Amino acid sequence: MSIKVLIADDAILFREGVKSFFGTDSGILIVGEADDALDVAAQTVAAGADVVLLDEDLPGLDCFDTIRLIRDRRPGTQVLVFAEEADHARAARVIEAGAAGYVLKDIDPQNLARAITDVHKGCTLLNPRSTRDVFEQFTALARERAGHNGFTSWT
Repeated sequence: MSIKVLIADDAILFREGVKSFFGTDSGILIVGEADDALDVAAQTVAAGADVVLLDEDLPGLDCFDTIRLIRDRRPGTQVLVFAEEADHARAARVIEAGAAGYVLKDIDPQNLARAITDVHKGCTLLNPRSTRDVFEQFTALARERAGHNGFTSWT
């Protein structure tokens, strides 16, 4: 059974490039495209998409509201956000908004296929350049909430 994917990016060349990566035997089926954030949720529902590849700078709405709208309209759909460059603050915010992953647009096709498969299975995925920064941000937040400012020993 194929993973149904919707590509949401305003650059037709990018959408066409992503579509060209996946053949009929890849296990990934491109079921739709959107070039505006206002259309993404409706197209996701209409196409029955399992995963949405969402450009973080799609016109219409900010990506955080777009993620929430997709997840509200079709809760089982996973959102994988594409970014031009690593930004740990935005990565943390897209995960907080409900995205399952944050990757860079320079991802190679094999890793993109793996990312789609992983988020479809319920995994959360961060671009390696963002992972350390996001973990540091969440660790600092957790320490702040717990009232700790320094190192906590686990022994």
